[in-house]
Amino acid sequence: MRPFLRGILAALAIAAAGRFSTPPVWVLALVGGFSFLDLGRREYREADSSDFTGWAMQLGFLAVLCGAAWDNRSWTRLAEHGIPEAAGLLVLAGGLWLRQRTSREMGRHFTVRVQSVADHQIVRSGPFRILRHPSYASLGLIALGTALCTRSPAALTATLIVWLPAAGVRMAREEAFLTTKFGDAYTEYARTTWRLIPGVF
Repeated sequence: MRPFLRGILAALAIAAAGRFSTPPVWVLALVGGFSFLDLGRREYREADSSDFTGWAMQLGFLAVLCGAAWDNRSWTRLAEHGIPEAAGLLVLAGGLWLRQRTSREMGRHFTVRVQSVADHQIVRSGPFRILRHPSYASLGLIALGTALCTRSPAALTATLIVWLPAAGVRMAREEAFLTTKFGDAYTEYARTTWRLIPGVF
């Protein structure tokens, strides 16, 4: 699918979930549209792949944004504000920072698809010293922050039962790919790092 069309369709889906009704819905639609446009552009430049996990994660994140729009379709909810929004913004900011740091550490190896590029190496610097998948950890924080700052049970549910399982499948596929490519070196790296949450998983 062409990147521009993907962005337009994502924005329309999010706006429709919120009935095109309130400023938060419009903001979510714009952010979602530009995010999917950017993903589409990056993916379009990469080698073709039959990997379905990237699409599953993107659809999971679309579900998160649609859930947030659905829960913010009423003007009466706009008067509600407080600790959840503040906490959500902090979590969201942390996720954006981690994603930028991950992108900087990976450089041109930061791809949408699971694939190997020339001079591919195991990155061990920055957040990769602790986490094997800081990019997915950052997306999880962004999804959770979105759910909190929009006070959206639907977005939180979508994060836990749609996006997170898709991310789990993606991580397993990526680790299998890297183990095949790097062998014992990646096995040793995996043994000394956490997959997604330091000290937990």
